[in-house]
Amino acid sequence: MAKADTVKKRAPVKTRRPPVGASPGTLIADPAARRSELRLTLISPQKFKTIENASIDDVKANCRKWPVIWLDCTGLANIQLIEEIGRIFSLHPLALEDV
Repeated sequence: MAKADTVKKRAPVKTRRPPVGASPGTLIADPAARRSELRLTLISPQKFKTIENASIDDVKANCRKWPVIWLDCTGLANIQLIEEIGRIFSLHPLALEDV
């Protein structure tokens, strides 16, 4: 008698969801998220500069001084930091929610 093929079932994907009744654009921190860290790269035609472990104050101070900036945010544990980045760069709350 032939053996039945065994089908492996995948574990369900857990998604972060805002509480029922929360307004659209509500940010929810993932409890397993890494600590938030910023790396700011500042670029002009003549030079560039990278600030490791940048603070939000570094971002505010440099975003008007340099023609191009690249902000790399790793870890999404700090919701207040993500919201402040959204305010600085005029990002829509629904766009931040998708992060």
